[in-house]
Amino acid sequence: MTLRESVERYVAWQRNHGAKFHSSAQTLETFCRQVGEDRDCDTVDEGEVRRFL
Repeated sequence: MTLRESVERYVAWQRNHGAKFHSSAQTLETFCRQVGEDRDCDTVDEGEVRRFL
């Protein structure tokens, strides 16, 4: 599964369960753009996440 797909599913799940999830969704979208939307999730490493945060 790509990072883009997993973020879209996660955001949809949050919203389907009553969360507005606007700013968090924007943060995840920015992360996707920075590390590469079409990458497989399991190729994103801890260092990339830490640099983003």
